[in-house]
Amino acid sequence: MPDAQFVIVGSNPRKESPVLNARIRKRWLKGDFKIALVGEKADLTYDYDYLGAGPDSLLRFIQDSKPFGKLLVIVGQGALSRPDGDVVLRVLGAGEKLRVVRALITGGSAI
Repeated sequence: MPDAQFVIVGSNPRKESPVLNARIRKRWLKGDFKIALVGEKADLTYDYDYLGAGPDSLLRFIQDSKPFGKLLVIVGQGALSRPDGDVVLRVLGAGEKLRVVRALITGGSAI
């Protein structure tokens, strides 16, 4: 599994938040910044590792990952509005307990 530093779950920031997408791209262009995506494949204007489309893909990523210094996960409404959206949150909660997921943006800050 990729050693991503930034994981996008259930979101297409290029369409949902162009300013955020531009900032992600700016950081990616500086180099040494790995991005992973769980959800629908999309042209985000930068390279990313595609992990899959459901909570099982996210769980596999978390289980196979080593603890990171910094891992930012952005969770979009696409992940939360699915019938199994609660599973996505439980998987991310497990990642926090394992110290794999350090930061989680949801709720009022969800894209």
